Amino acid sequence: MLSDETRPQRERIWQKNYGGVKFNSFDAMASHNDGYLLMAGQTLNFSDSTGGDIYLVKTDTAGNLTWQKQSVSATIPNDAGTWILPPMKGMF
Repeated sequence: MLSDETRPQRERIWQKNYGGVKFNSFDAMASHNDGYLLMAGQTLNFSDSTGGDIYLVKTDTAGNLTWQKQSVSATIPNDAGTWILPPMKGMF
């Protein structure tokens, strides 16, 4: 999964890949006052599921991975993180 940070003049600051070699996508991103980014989307890389799993990624301001989480559901065959609220201080 590819994510990049650009300035208003469309100058690329950084570009990173997250997840694995199977399908991944980000549908939402939120930045925090402390400078980190939270991204939500879908992945097929971390389970045996035939559908997608919710995929969450936290990075620092340079795009370096802080953590990644996935949510696997046995009852929902095609999960995806489609939106994310900007976190309040101390939540993550």
